[in-house]
Amino acid sequence: MGNIIHFLITYLAKHPSILNTINFSKMDVMMCVQLLSLIFVLTTYSCAEYIIHKIHHPDTTEVNSFLITKDYLIAYTCGVVEYLIERYFWPSKSDPHSIMIYIGYALIAVGLYIRFAAIITAGKSFTHLVQLRKTKDHVLITHGIYKYIRHPGYLGFLIFAVGTQIMLKNFFSVIGFYIVLWNFFNRRIAYEERGLIDMFGQEYRDYRDRTPTWIPFIK
Repeated sequence: MGNIIHFLITYLAKHPSILNTINFSKMDVMMCVQLLSLIFVLTTYSCAEYIIHKIHHPDTTEVNSFLITKDYLIAYTCGVVEYLIERYFWPSKSDPHSIMIYIGYALIAVGLYIRFAAIITAGKSFTHLVQLRKTKDHVLITHGIYKYIRHPGYLGFLIFAVGTQIMLKNFFSVIGFYIVLWNFFNRRIAYEERGLIDMFGQEYRDYRDRTPTWIPFIK
């Protein structure tokens, strides 16, 4: 791969006039911007997850801490495939003046902010795996963003993931991402909260009753 890239760079340096024969429309440029934006935000998200987990849990951090799972790869592959197919038949998907693209960017930013605010606020109490046993570092976090949102990490990821598909103007993937993630978080929250009640008892029940998840139809 390195040799191929080196060849292309060398060839273009020797024959710069070839670039003049390529006509890029504004929509072609926007398509590149959309796809590169997707790669950038996904890379930033995974690297940040790994680094923060490494800071708080150095002994248990591993490759899986990047949170790049098989289902994750399948989901985003489907999103890119939908984008490319629809872009071929409907070039307006890359209309640089489309408000949906910028709504997607805004949701990505909001989702990442909520997600990482939750992780940083919880510190060592935040783990990628559901904890059913209380450890010495495990405390109930009810301040900061947790004062207003129960399970803000889940809400943040949901907004972020759906935002990536809105940015690509993927109608079917927006719906698919939301349904799959809603079902996953609905089950996970119910399972996790049983453990939290076992660990913190009435203190957690009171917190649960006064603090919403803000995920529709998940109390």
